[in-house]
Amino acid sequence: MPPLTPAQKEVAMKLRIPEEQYARSALAGQRTTEKLLKKAEWFAKVFERVIRDKGSAATIERVTLDTFDGYFNIKLHDRDFPLRVDETLVNDLLERG
Repeated sequence: MPPLTPAQKEVAMKLRIPEEQYARSALAGQRTTEKLLKKAEWFAKVFERVIRDKGSAATIERVTLDTFDGYFNIKLHDRDFPLRVDETLVNDLLERG
């Protein structure tokens, strides 16, 4: 495990959590963040391929994942409103390859 920063050590102490446990939690959070980022990047590539295959000239400006609501929000350059896709659908696509 990577060592804690002084700020992280201070938080662990304030929360009365052993440093090793805090470090494990921080590492797990970092890995989860990386996994969610990769999923969002993968989905953006797939979605862009789909809109191109449909003959659209639209391009993706931004894809974000709202983990609380469970939706991907997609902002296209030529649209004033975002599109929303249920995260469950993206997970199903990932599982199917």
